[in-house]
Amino acid sequence: MSDVVQDFQTGFASAPEALRPSDVRPGLQRWFRGSWPVIATDILIAALIADAAYLFVSRHAPSIAAALGPHVSMLILAAASIAAANGWAGLYSSVGLESVERFRRRVLGALLMPWLALAVLSWEVQPTPAIVGLLLVIAASLIPLGLVAEAVLRRLCPSCCSASVLLVGEASQVDRFAAHLKARPELRLRPVGIVNDAPSIAAKLPWLGRIADLSPLAAKVDVVAIIPSADLSIPCMSDLPARRVVLLSGTEDQPTLSLVGRDLGAAAMMEIHNPTQVGPTYQLKRFLELCVAVPALLVSAPVIGLAALAIKSISPGPAFYVQHRVGWRGERVPVHKLRSMYPDAEARLQQLLDADPATREEWERHMKLKRDPRILPYIGYFIRKTSIDELPQLWDVVRGALALVGPRPFPEYHVAKFPADFQTLRASVRPGLTGLWQVSERSDSDLLQQQMVDTFYIRNWSPWFDAYIVARTFAAVLLARGAR
Repeated sequence: MSDVVQDFQTGFASAPEALRPSDVRPGLQRWFRGSWPVIATDILIAALIADAAYLFVSRHAPSIAAALGPHVSMLILAAASIAAANGWAGLYSSVGLESVERFRRRVLGALLMPWLALAVLSWEVQPTPAIVGLLLVIAASLIPLGLVAEAVLRRLCPSCCSASVLLVGEASQVDRFAAHLKARPELRLRPVGIVNDAPSIAAKLPWLGRIADLSPLAAKVDVVAIIPSADLSIPCMSDLPARRVVLLSGTEDQPTLSLVGRDLGAAAMMEIHNPTQVGPTYQLKRFLELCVAVPALLVSAPVIGLAALAIKSISPGPAFYVQHRVGWRGERVPVHKLRSMYPDAEARLQQLLDADPATREEWERHMKLKRDPRILPYIGYFIRKTSIDELPQLWDVVRGALALVGPRPFPEYHVAKFPADFQTLRASVRPGLTGLWQVSERSDSDLLQQQMVDTFYIRNWSPWFDAYIVARTFAAVLLARGAR
């Protein structure tokens, strides 16, 4: 047995049991090992939803239930349809998918599911509008429930939903990428070791061999991830016996969700569709935002009215206030909110910052305080925690001062803390009522994290990205996560 194979086994012997190559099966078994938990969960959810729907129509519309056929047949049809639809959308066959892409594929699968079911039903019964409506309701329910179930599954069994990754490249770059993968479990990529010609004692992953011995190592993992560099010589990727071989870019702050591979004959090219918010693209974004913001404003009007009465009952002064924030092209735009602070809020804040250096340091780092003396008791904390104080901004979206989704509209003193080039990038888009920062880090993040999150959103904007953030916003508000 060669030294490199011994090193491989030694490296895995010191790793957790879930990382050992004996747990990795070849070919179809290897794919099924990483995909079956998600497939089984989707099938179970589809069967439960179909069961509830069937029982409902059996009680209230027996004729529809009779047309659908036996109870068990309906469950099998729904489960098989969603599994086939999600499989066609590529939800089960890919790892390393960003959350936005997994959301897109799950939506596509849900859109296809009722038509697959109708195709099967049409062999036995004549589809009616009621049956079509029932299947559409089942399909729509599968989107949020499938996303929640997948997140729970990743927490309960992270190893059974992931693919083993062998990282090839310089030690420092590999360590940085491995840390990124560990922080993003939704990518379903589990780093197990490093391959390079310059082993590093400081490396955080086990060194498993040299570049010359990459092929026997690649046969034991799901994915080989290569980080190219000037001094890295690798064999032809198609010769490596791994299910997937990927090239990683060391360039940061570039669009990643819009990358498209192109064939240039003997060469390969990666094309980036530069997302902009001007012309037809901006008009599409604006149209979709109005379709959401106008109904949302009408529905939330009673809530806004009740909150305004509660504010005036404990604090004199107007229930609403207008604050100017930095908007599109750096212009100051008025933003409306329900008042959650005392009328003399700024004086209270300055008094506290002058008296407490630790509080001043917290303010300088986050531009927020965990214990803010400006906030009204009870009602102030409640409307901020539930984001009710921001509901009047739906009017700002309707009139065009804000976008529905975009970077957070910060005050001038907050924006001034960012580097000049990032301020320019931020000014190229409209700030949003909600955004990636609010649904990921929210107010627990510092200035650097805010910059990274907003940069990623602006560089990778797409209608799917906005839809994903809106869906995440509902969950963040219901859980009252991180808002202060």
